[in-house]
Amino acid sequence: MTTENAEFEPDCQPTIDEVYRRVGRNLLLYQGIEHLQKDLVSNARLEGTSTTLRTNRQRRSESVGKLTMGQVVGKFSEDVLTDACPIPAPAQVDEAFFMSRFTIATDDDDVRKRLDAEMRDVLQARNELVHHFLQRHDQLSEDGIRTALAWLDAQYRRAFPVWEWLHSMGRSMCELKKRYVDFLASPAGEAWFELECLRGSRLVALLRDCAVRAARKDGWTDLATAGHYIRHTDPEELENLTERYGHRTLKKLLLATGLFDVADEPMPKGGTRTIYRVRHEAAPCGDGVLLELITDGQCGQEGVPTPPGSDGEASIR
Repeated sequence: MTTENAEFEPDCQPTIDEVYRRVGRNLLLYQGIEHLQKDLVSNARLEGTSTTLRTNRQRRSESVGKLTMGQVVGKFSEDVLTDACPIPAPAQVDEAFFMSRFTIATDDDDVRKRLDAEMRDVLQARNELVHHFLQRHDQLSEDGIRTALAWLDAQYRRAFPVWEWLHSMGRSMCELKKRYVDFLASPAGEAWFELECLRGSRLVALLRDCAVRAARKDGWTDLATAGHYIRHTDPEELENLTERYGHRTLKKLLLATGLFDVADEPMPKGGTRTIYRVRHEAAPCGDGVLLELITDGQCGQEGVPTPPGSDGEASIR
C-alpha cells in the first residue's frame, strides 16, 4: 500500500484560496476515512433471526452513524481489529439464528497495536485541522501560506494510505460476504444448513444431555434409556421424527449428526442394543440453531490486503 498514485499539487504561487482548497480536500479525505470506518464497524457484527436480521442491521447502522469520529475509532479497534473468537450462542431461540462477524486478525500483537495507533494518529490530525488550523497558521504572509500549504500536503500524504487500506478492507468484506451467500445458495450450502439445523435441534440437545447424565463407567449410554428420558422430559420431540428431522429412528438421527459414536452391543441373553456416546471433538450445541458465519480477514492471507506496515515495505507513517 503506497501513495504512488496519489496526485499532489506542484509548487505554485501561494494564495489564500489554495490554502482553502487544500483544507477542503483534506477534510473530505478525513470524512471518507470516517465513512469507511463506520461502514466496516456497522457490518462487523450482525445477528438475528430471519425475521429480525434486517431490523437489527438497520439499528446497528443507525447507531454507528451517530458516533463521532473519536468514538468510531474506538469501536473499530474493539469490533474489527480483534481476534475472531467464537460467538456465544443466545440463551434460547425458537427459529434459525444467524450470526456473522468481520475481523482483521493477526497473530502479531504489534501489528494490531500499530494499526490502532495509526487510526488514532489520523483522528488527531483531523482534529488538529478542524479545531486548531486558523490559530496555528499565519495566512497573512507569503511564508505563512507556504508553510500552511506544506503542512496540508504532508497531512494528506499521511492520511491517504489509510483511506486506501480501509477501502481495500471494505472490498474484502463485500467479497467475503458474497462468497458466503453464494455458498449458502449452493447444494453444499443447503446440505450444511440442514445439518446445522439438525445439530442445533432440541432433540439432539436432549440426546447429548442424556449421554452425559446417564453414561456408564465406560462412557457409553443405552439409547433406549435416552428414549425413556426424552419421553419423560419432552415427549413432543419424539413425535413425527421423519417429518421433522428426516430420520425414522433415533439411531439414524444420531448417525446423521456426526456428533456421536454409535454401536450395537450384544446382550447377555441374545440380541443387541444400541449404545452411543458424544465424540470428544464434537462442539457443544444448545437449544435452537446457531449458525456462525465468521468472515475472518487474516493478515497476509491470499485475497485479503495486508495491514499497512506489516510487510516491512509500506507503512502509513
